[in-house]
Amino acid sequence: MTAMPEGLQEQKGGHLLMWVSPSLDGRIPSGRYGLGIDISEGTGASFSCISVGNIDTGEKVACYTNPNIKPYELARYAVALARFFDGAFMAWEANGPGREFGDEVARMNYTNVFYRTNIASKTRSQFPGWYSLPEEKISVFGSYRRALAERTFMNRDKMAVKECFKFVTDQNGVPTYQGGSFDLGRIGQSHGDVVVSDALLNMVFDLKRVSQGDDEEKAVEIPEFCLANRMTDARRREREASWLSTI
Repeated sequence: MTAMPEGLQEQKGGHLLMWVSPSLDGRIPSGRYGLGIDISEGTGASFSCISVGNIDTGEKVACYTNPNIKPYELARYAVALARFFDGAFMAWEANGPGREFGDEVARMNYTNVFYRTNIASKTRSQFPGWYSLPEEKISVFGSYRRALAERTFMNRDKMAVKECFKFVTDQNGVPTYQGGSFDLGRIGQSHGDVVVSDALLNMVFDLKRVSQGDDEEKAVEIPEFCLANRMTDARRREREASWLSTI
């Protein structure tokens, strides 16, 4: 099982909504993409959600929602979607079914994923994924709220934006969903899941924009005709060829 994408097929009532148009040969616009993922048990009680966005423009370009997909099946779909979107960087909620999801991602040999890093010790967690601790929720949801207000996150998913208004902060300042179950015009019922995937997508935007700035500063120090530049260019051409082969 490699979870290699074969392409897109239009289907009425499908689980994947898109706000970007692939070319006639099925390719998406070039760019750096990220995925934010919220995982349910797949029993129909709540959504599993995947939000896809363009890191460079801050646009959410696709959203997958499905209440009846098991965590390991969602992992295979997410890896295929990440590969379709040019090897996108993935971040998911690791609590609960997130561990099963992460194990399957590892079996798919997909490594462009988020690991939590201890700022003090500068050590990386052994397990991938974002853990929904109270302090982390305050930080990630606060950043997402600011990104919407400052329009650094462009969300054309009207139902997802509507769902934001169902969140309140508890006595400790932690964002909590208080809307109850209601139909978002998707398949199934919502419990604030798509807002979590959008907030994680915004976290990806923030992380990769910072790392890009660091990379650009380092790149200035590399002489134009040195071996490092030639190797970087070769790796870029290899990635482009690999991407074309997956479409």
